[in-house]
Amino acid sequence: MKKNTAVKRAKDKKEKIEQVEDTNIKRERAQDEVSDKSDPNAEQAPENAENGNESRGKEAETLDDVANPNDYKAENLSQRTIDKAYELGQRAADTFEKSSEYVRNLDPARIRNKAISSVKRKPEVTVTVAALAGIIVGYLVGRRSN
Repeated sequence: MKKNTAVKRAKDKKEKIEQVEDTNIKRERAQDEVSDKSDPNAEQAPENAENGNESRGKEAETLDDVANPNDYKAENLSQRTIDKAYELGQRAADTFEKSSEYVRNLDPARIRNKAISSVKRKPEVTVTVAALAGIIVGYLVGRRSN
């Protein structure tokens, strides 16, 4: 089980890296588009080029401000998902362990004695429960054969 968890974590990390790389590529493309739009006359005077670079820098910073929180949110969400899956797996393992322990500790003689004492104390309830169980089993078996 731990091996599967480690493999899953490795796959998740690989996916995160790919997502970050995709985000970086998209950011670079967006920066290129912004720089193309912000400075269409790049061959003009040097002071115009400096102004264009300043505006590109501001726009690039804005893109970084937008992209970085989204990167953090994606990483945070995937980590929370991994943690939740691990927690649920641990709970399932604990429940299974408790159930198996209960079955191992069952004493058939004690169960038989309890059943006999219940029948002796309340025979009408026992007969009613047995009749209902028989009707339900008969209905299910009859339904299955049709």
